[in-house]
Amino acid sequence: MAELAEAARKNPDITLIEDLIDYFELNFSGAKARTTSGDWIEAKFIVAGEGRNSQARQVAGITVKTWSYPQTALTVLLAHEKPHHNISTEFHKRSGPFTFVPLRGREGAPHRSSLVWLVSPREALRLQALSPEELAVEIEDEAHGLLGAVTLDGPLGAWPMGAMKTSRVTGLRVALIGESAHLFPPIGAQGLNLTLRDIANLVDCLEGVDLDEPDKITRALEGYETTRARDIGVRVNGIDILNRSLLVHALPVDFARAFALTFFSAFGPLRRALMREGVTPHGPTPKLMRARPPVRRRPVAKKA
Repeated sequence: MAELAEAARKNPDITLIEDLIDYFELNFSGAKARTTSGDWIEAKFIVAGEGRNSQARQVAGITVKTWSYPQTALTVLLAHEKPHHNISTEFHKRSGPFTFVPLRGREGAPHRSSLVWLVSPREALRLQALSPEELAVEIEDEAHGLLGAVTLDGPLGAWPMGAMKTSRVTGLRVALIGESAHLFPPIGAQGLNLTLRDIANLVDCLEGVDLDEPDKITRALEGYETTRARDIGVRVNGIDILNRSLLVHALPVDFARAFALTFFSAFGPLRRALMREGVTPHGPTPKLMRARPPVRRRPVAKKA
């Protein structure tokens, strides 16, 4: 969020309002939002990405289906001995995924990662009661020494694990993205990639649309709804099945999952195809996600 805020400050086309919103109004001619300081913001269209408890989604009358898992997600920033080489590593444990996400280094901590660790609620309470040094040792053991010695680089967070699917992702003058539109366990970075596709697809659908014309906005949102329905449905249902398979204590289920993962890992073309499907599924690729030619810089002549 700090990186996005900094990018917004540097972009002259973006007005960054650093406040919270406590109320929305949506109508045929536009939209309004009220900040906690009492100011009103008027807009022709809203892109709502406030998370699982989206107020804009509620005002738009979009219903949701939610369910929970017997898991708690522990999150913490780590500094570690060995480099991560910009690789995200995910272990599939009996209690759920144990995932390292690479971060930028900083002064005094050149190698850093973010950890998301799904455990049972009882185990979460035990881990939360440990000292930072004791917890670091447990993380090293779970990671099989992958990143060497680790130290905690921030506070430990804990979140009850659940999932959510919306009845639709559009409303009157509003479109949902990110966890306002979908929520599921953190497996394979699918939440992040799905959100990036939400944004890219929405940009395509709204390109060239006159926001003063309600009929044109409606047609654009119908396209966004159609585009996102299948992608979100496949990801939410697929991650739900995979996560539940980790929680089932049955040898046939373990064997089937291990066989499938080993099979895809053993064959390079299949592995690469699976990775591509996780980032950019089959179908038209949004403009923002298409490969761009590298920027060629002119060499600067130096005077002798």
